Amino acid sequence: MTEIFRAQSPHQFRGDVPGTALGQASKMNFWALSLIAAVIGLLASGCGLSRPYPSIRSFTLEAQSDLKDQVAPSRKRLLVQVIPNGAAAACETRKLVYKIGPNELSEDFYNEFTGLPARMAADETARFLEAQGVFRTERTETLRGSDLILELFLGAFHGDYTTSPPQAVMEIKYTLTDIRRSPVVLASKTYRAAAELPPAGLGDRPSDLAAGLARALGTILAELSVDLRTTTGGR
Repeated sequence: MTEIFRAQSPHQFRGDVPGTALGQASKMNFWALSLIAAVIGLLASGCGLSRPYPSIRSFTLEAQSDLKDQVAPSRKRLLVQVIPNGAAAACETRKLVYKIGPNELSEDFYNEFTGLPARMAADETARFLEAQGVFRTERTETLRGSDLILELFLGAFHGDYTTSPPQAVMEIKYTLTDIRRSPVVLASKTYRAAAELPPAGLGDRPSDLAAGLARALGTILAELSVDLRTTTGGR
């Protein structure tokens, strides 16, 4: 006997014959899942539009001091070249740095200085000493014509939020060398200063820290200028 196989409806293999309860349930599940996926997509895109990334802010470093400018005649002053000569690892970033625990530092991704701290400190040192009439300063890369070299090493440059109140902390080691003949080190000293900051949660932390570091640098440079006058005899 020859058996004849009749073509089966595709629905019969899936078990969702149109018009049956199983077929209706399958269609309902499909549309429900599609609707849920669409809603999730809209919510995701909506969240992205309503929460844009904050812009990056940049700060300069300008020493703040109570000392008034005391410019002396240029021809009577020694010519000094101010050079950054390294920095501690934690200071080798343009980002603002916060000390938030013992041996724990955190960088602020959205707030930074316009340059590397050691280079900025060197530029401000040269400007400050020139304005105070301590030296004539040179900002070129060559040492030709210079009488002295003032090198600086930046050892600390951060906001310390483990203290109460918080503090802007800066530490710089300066080394003064006479290069008119054979190089001779005239003086070497480490200066450290801290400027008080508003308590955590008050004010604008990045702006306050940048301003605090500027005050700390001003304190260091005021003390440095006095020491250099003594070392060089006011020349």
